[in-house]
Amino acid sequence: MRAQSKLRRRRVKWQLILLPVLVIFGRLGLADTRPPAKPSGDFYKFGQEFLRVLYPELSGKRYVLSIESAVWYDDLTSPAYVFMLSVGEGPTFIIKGCCFGGYISHDVIGLPQPPPPPGFPPSPPAPQVPKKPLSPPPDVDERGAEHFKQYLSTGFTFDKQGRLKDFGAEGPAINDSEADKKIFEIVTAHPEWTEAQVIATIKENGTRYGPNDKEEFTKNLPVHQMEPFLGKLKIESVTFNPLDERRTAISSWPDWSVGVSAKQKDGSILRYQMFFDHREGKLFGLHALSATQDKPDKGLM
Repeated sequence: MRAQSKLRRRRVKWQLILLPVLVIFGRLGLADTRPPAKPSGDFYKFGQEFLRVLYPELSGKRYVLSIESAVWYDDLTSPAYVFMLSVGEGPTFIIKGCCFGGYISHDVIGLPQPPPPPGFPPSPPAPQVPKKPLSPPPDVDERGAEHFKQYLSTGFTFDKQGRLKDFGAEGPAINDSEADKKIFEIVTAHPEWTEAQVIATIKENGTRYGPNDKEEFTKNLPVHQMEPFLGKLKIESVTFNPLDERRTAISSWPDWSVGVSAKQKDGSILRYQMFFDHREGKLFGLHALSATQDKPDKGLM
């Protein structure tokens, strides 16, 4: 239960990163009387190229990119400042298969038995075996519809100047929930372990960047890969939360947070907070701390 709680907490963190996306979708505050900085197609292309650069292992596998967005129906010039992109084996909006009445059941229906011969007592009823609750198969929703597996689900928000404001991502391309659950179960079963023993365990179970790997993590940050999308980047901070005494956050520890400044072509500076997964250092969140016209930083000129 605790492991599931931690995984839910990780999803909540991702959802908080995408909260501006959901708010804007809900309010449909997407129209603007000014000419759009970019057509919607340019934003979608930006997002597609952004994903291909940061998650190259998804390329060359004939996956499908699904686009979900919303604009004002009556405004033909309304750009899609907010949208979601998913990468998977097929479109998110197409049902791969379905069944009747919810989850697929593997129960076998017995054949009807003939009545007993005259003079013989009726056969006793078969004993009732309590049924175990069925777990839904992967990628099957509560209505029993099977969907194509999605390896990456992302959300993008842009400001009125066409700059990336918020980004969030989750999926098997980034994190391994089963491996994280295993680490949680191992570590929480040994509350007497020292932090050194905990670190050794997470490293043995697939965590590439432990708390002692800050230098390697920083060196491997995809700074140059992200500069064509964000501007000239300068790393200002690399941190992670300390491990709490009860080790309740061990399934996603260390959760790397990186602060950067991004110099724009017009000389203005944007500051971003980025979030990277502990296993392979994949980006799963980005938030602009300042998405307005800032004064140029002399130290970055």
